Amino acid sequence: MTNKEVVLTVSNMKCAGCVAAVEEAVQTLNGIEEVNVSLEKHQAIIKSSETAGALIKVITKAGFPAKLA
Repeated sequence: MTNKEVVLTVSNMKCAGCVAAVEEAVQTLNGIEEVNVSLEKHQAIIKSSETAGALIKVITKAGFPAKLA
């Protein structure tokens, strides 16, 4: 499966610890190539073979509601 870039809007991030928590949640999935989380933009840009739905689910489960940007 080819890797694609998914851009998500992520809510409830308030500090660097929140950014780290989102990054860690994403890294629990297989097929993750790159994760860039921006606290300022409340955004996560993820390059992976995972579906957007799987990414949204794992980030939301970590306490940070996510949706496609």
